[in-house]
Amino acid sequence: MNLSQYKMLSRIIIIVYAIPFLLSKYDFLDDLYRTTSGDVSFWFQNARPFSVYIYSLIHQGHLSPDVYPLTYILSFLCLYFIFHYLIDKIVTNNDYLLKLSIFILFLCNPFFLQCLSYKYDSFSIAISLILGGFFVFSKPFHNFYIDFLFRSIVLFTMFCIYQATLSFIVGLIAIKILIDSEKKDLKEIIKFVLLLILSLFVVFIIYKFLIANRLLNDFYKEAGKTIPVNKHAIQNIIDNIKGYWFFIHLYLHKTYVIVPLITCFLLIFVQIFNINYKKILIGAICLPLLIISLTSANIVLKQPFFHPREMIGFSIPFIFLLLFIYKEGLISKIIFLLPLGFLLSSTVLSYSLYNYKNLLYKRDQLVINDLLYSMYHFDQKNIQKIAFVNETPNFLQAQSIDLRANPLIGTFFDNVNLQNHWYSDAIINHQYSIYKELTYTDKFPEVEKTFSQCYIRSSLIDRVLYVQVGTFCNS
Repeated sequence: MNLSQYKMLSRIIIIVYAIPFLLSKYDFLDDLYRTTSGDVSFWFQNARPFSVYIYSLIHQGHLSPDVYPLTYILSFLCLYFIFHYLIDKIVTNNDYLLKLSIFILFLCNPFFLQCLSYKYDSFSIAISLILGGFFVFSKPFHNFYIDFLFRSIVLFTMFCIYQATLSFIVGLIAIKILIDSEKKDLKEIIKFVLLLILSLFVVFIIYKFLIANRLLNDFYKEAGKTIPVNKHAIQNIIDNIKGYWFFIHLYLHKTYVIVPLITCFLLIFVQIFNINYKKILIGAICLPLLIISLTSANIVLKQPFFHPREMIGFSIPFIFLLLFIYKEGLISKIIFLLPLGFLLSSTVLSYSLYNYKNLLYKRDQLVINDLLYSMYHFDQKNIQKIAFVNETPNFLQAQSIDLRANPLIGTFFDNVNLQNHWYSDAIINHQYSIYKELTYTDKFPEVEKTFSQCYIRSSLIDRVLYVQVGTFCNS
């Protein structure tokens, strides 16, 4: 493979990967509220002020209406740039097959699909990845203090955009250690890593006191507490890793991924059998960093939320694995099955996610149609509440099939449904401007007379949607 083929294939891959997002005009989770309000100031409460400023700059004002698909186009342009930048730093020779493989692994992070699904977040998160790459791989300044200042400013900016990118940075540090071990002595490597760690520590303290403590609301302050240093700390970290391992298992059990992954581990055992002490030492040093990158930097939190979107560094341990066992000849061909597996499985997941979003929109449309019919049936002025029965699922048949085939998709949506007030309020009152009180009941009313006077059945699925009206039903 030559340079032109490498560039052509990487462009084709990222375009094919981007198509579902460029076609997907429907809102995703928080976007339900943002597109109807044009308000992104909520990011201040997440201690992400620079994200607000980025969108204020794009829209030249404080209102941020939906500019789909511009944000997706900008996001994928940023990803294309930072991935090629990192690859050129990681692979300095002309092995373009290896470069393409690393590009695929960077891009095809299945959990990053959730980040990209947000119309409003995707662009700022992509910018945070660029900053994370610069923090680790930018060429060092000759002056230590200038270098430290530059990296600290870059890192502080990243924290103010999207803090979860920290797991991406931690993984990049592990890769930096690995590639530097081939051409630098251990003392020089340790010196540079200590510089990065010192910068991380200083920036975290500054960010915490100047930004986080001032902007985070009480809920996020409580959620951001770290594990206390006591006898239970190790067990807490292990439990957190298990929490993220649930998502990892949903992806790794796919045939496209697990078969080449097992092959790679077998090749590692061959190298250990040959007793390559230097590689064993490097692997041991990098192992804690790779665990953080694989799961999330949030494993150090007392009570993490366990969202797939926090796992931005998930692909990096597999890039490390690829580089760790890379050799000339037969082995170099076998290990390229791993990026191929990621490409196939993550692309299928990407298109399945797109189709699921379409199905979700159709489901919500059917519910709204039922609701509007009910409102006209009872006369809108008589309607007091819209009542959902919590005991009943509300999936289209095609949705259920998608979730059975790709259970990871359900975790992207945080399993929200119309019995979730946050979601139903966004659909009914914000998107469609119906503005009625929403209520939720555990089961359908038993009195038939009450039913006939107060409720109407949904034609979508029995006992999903009811409308409470007038003076007939005051309870």
